[in-house]
Amino acid sequence: MSLYTVTFEDSDDPHDNIEPVPIDVKISPPHPSNAAHGGFRRRRLGREPEDKPTRVTKERVDVNAVNTRNIRKKRTVEENHEPIVQEEEQEEKPKRIRIKRKRQHPTQEETHPEEEAHNEIQQEKEQSDHEEKDESEHEEVKPIKQEQKTTVSEKKEEKINDDVFDEEEEIARLVKNLNEQIYTPADNNLTMYRFEIDNKITIRGKRIHFQLTKSGSPLFHAKTKSRTGTEEIQISKGTESHFSGDNFEGVILIGNDNKSFSLRRHDRYAKDVCTIIFAFHESEKKPRMMSLYNFESENGIPKELFTRPYIAVDGKWMIRVKNRSATSSIKNCVIVDTQDKEWIIVLKKEDNVLSIEASPLFDPLVVFAVGIASYLCK
Repeated sequence: MSLYTVTFEDSDDPHDNIEPVPIDVKISPPHPSNAAHGGFRRRRLGREPEDKPTRVTKERVDVNAVNTRNIRKKRTVEENHEPIVQEEEQEEKPKRIRIKRKRQHPTQEETHPEEEAHNEIQQEKEQSDHEEKDESEHEEVKPIKQEQKTTVSEKKEEKINDDVFDEEEEIARLVKNLNEQIYTPADNNLTMYRFEIDNKITIRGKRIHFQLTKSGSPLFHAKTKSRTGTEEIQISKGTESHFSGDNFEGVILIGNDNKSFSLRRHDRYAKDVCTIIFAFHESEKKPRMMSLYNFESENGIPKELFTRPYIAVDGKWMIRVKNRSATSSIKNCVIVDTQDKEWIIVLKKEDNVLSIEASPLFDPLVVFAVGIASYLCK
């Protein structure tokens, strides 16, 4: 919408016919803020001027606001929490002793009220004495429980003594059956070997043959001319061995009057694989002791092993072989470490037959050397 301003020139003479001519035309567009009102501006109504707050009025307003806030907080606290009621401690008033009179049978004599009160007090004393007696008896029960504990420990000791007695009986039974031939299966963690000795007499003289087998398959074979006086024994694979051969699996060097045995691979100049040494006690009645020194420590076997100590029963010597049993022989032994772990077990099963159980970590060549040393040492 556009607005026009028209200006006319008037004549002084009223009789002049002068046509009005527009002199100036100004076009003014509407203001953008007033576009919604069709080009018209809103007029602000006149208001009375407000008094500006002074410093004093501001402080009063602030104080009033703080007071109203405190009142509101107090109301919310009272609404959310139950009122705290302080109870005044009341002095306990002494209770009056009420004396109840019992109804008496017409035939009974009447008792005075003071006597009845005395009787009731006496009954209360007796009841309190009875309760104290019960408490004392309850306290005296505790040491009885301790005595029961001691009896339980005594029972444990008796059980241990019974186990020892059973073990002695088992040892006595084994002593009785020493000369019997008993076969027992080997442990799962040990490998079973069979060591056989065969004495042969030929045109060339006497020969002692040694054979090691595992599950029926032959492993090694060796032979010697005599049981004593031999300084070297050659070991071959299979079931035969020849003195003139030059391809041996191992060689055993013997010394110290058949008390020291050194196993070496292929020839006598090679490094030691292991050394077996026997020792005898001053008393000839005690069994011999055997020590095995391992020089190949990378195989996981301890460097030093020895026979398990023997147990004497009724003047006889026994070895602990758990569930095993064998015929009586000086060759029977159990080779263990410092933790009493079994590594090799040598038992005589029958004449000229030894059962050797060894850890799978052992080379069968070492097992064969242990069998030969056990037989040659006297």
